[in-house]
Amino acid sequence: MKELIRRKDFYLIFALLLVIMLYAAAISFGGERGFERYFREIGISLTYIFSVIIAIVFASRQIPQEIETKTIYPILAHPVSRES
Repeated sequence: MKELIRRKDFYLIFALLLVIMLYAAAISFGGERGFERYFREIGISLTYIFSVIIAIVFASRQIPQEIETKTIYPILAHPVSRES
């Protein structure tokens, strides 16, 4: 986990999320009502999308290291039951 935080990917994605949120807040809607709701919906959607991107990027970078250190093999050796 420490290695994932040390990498700059997380900070780059977080900065991109922040820039998009600031851009969405700067857009003038001509005094429309419900701007707060719109901004909240955009924020929640972007947070969801970027969290999925972060999970995919971190997992794709972690799996080769797990294979190299052979720590993934005990996990893969356990059978998975169909009930759960």
